[in-house]
Amino acid sequence: MDIRYQEELRQYLDRVETLKDVMNQACSLIFSTYCSKLTQGRLEALPEFENSIRNNPIELLKAIKNCMVESVRAQHPLISMMDSLIRLANIKMCNQESPLEHVKQFKEYRDVMVSHLGKDLLDYHTTQTQAYKDALHVADSAAKKKLKDGAWDTWMAYLMMKGSDYPRYGSLLQGFGAQFSLEVDQCPKDLITATDIMSNHKLDPKHFENREAQKKAYNKQQHEKKDSPAETETSFAQPEADCYACGRKATWHATVQETQQACRLVCKQSHDCYEEEHGTSRTPPSQ
Repeated sequence: MDIRYQEELRQYLDRVETLKDVMNQACSLIFSTYCSKLTQGRLEALPEFENSIRNNPIELLKAIKNCMVESVRAQHPLISMMDSLIRLANIKMCNQESPLEHVKQFKEYRDVMVSHLGKDLLDYHTTQTQAYKDALHVADSAAKKKLKDGAWDTWMAYLMMKGSDYPRYGSLLQGFGAQFSLEVDQCPKDLITATDIMSNHKLDPKHFENREAQKKAYNKQQHEKKDSPAETETSFAQPEADCYACGRKATWHATVQETQQACRLVCKQSHDCYEEEHGTSRTPPSQ
């Protein structure tokens, strides 16, 4: 038994050393190859870099994510915390963005906010609900924890749907509110359910009306731009500039030297005066 124990212990210690070496190599690769000089400087400026980030690739990736979202260096912690919460609450889906793309961006903002505030923001709110009070009476700790976790997941699902494109998914939120007033709670309880609902939802008519209106406005703008006489006149207008010969502002008048090697831009008056004086159409010399 002693021999077997010693062999298993040796193998375990070898795996531990191998894991440490691989983690150090992974951190070095991520830090030196995939981080810019600016990002490296911001990471090294973190107070926990030496203790918990340098040789831990998981913590390093989390720190990189925070640095990518927070563009201001040496910012007050309360400002960073508030900005992360505001970004999460005000996230909006673009016109052509799919639900999966919107959820991906939402999760990134959510993870940054959790790194600042944690997941217990709704604990007090949950303790005031009737379901939590009922679980409190029976001293069911598992049920209380499940209620707190469920409140957080439901809140995240609501925030994600709240930031969706209203012309496409506005009827969903209106429908959930109307059903809740009838004591029928069909709001999604997590992000996966909310994503499935949005993916399978038939787009609202308002979306197609807006798209058709934008198309008509674009066609009208292009038609007016094509038929505009001002644009045609401007394209053939001769701009005013300093005369090459006398330096005064005048419309350009091009003349070519006999050698055909250079073109002088002079005003009509200077050109005619030069012809009368010299009896030739050669361009006056530059002054």
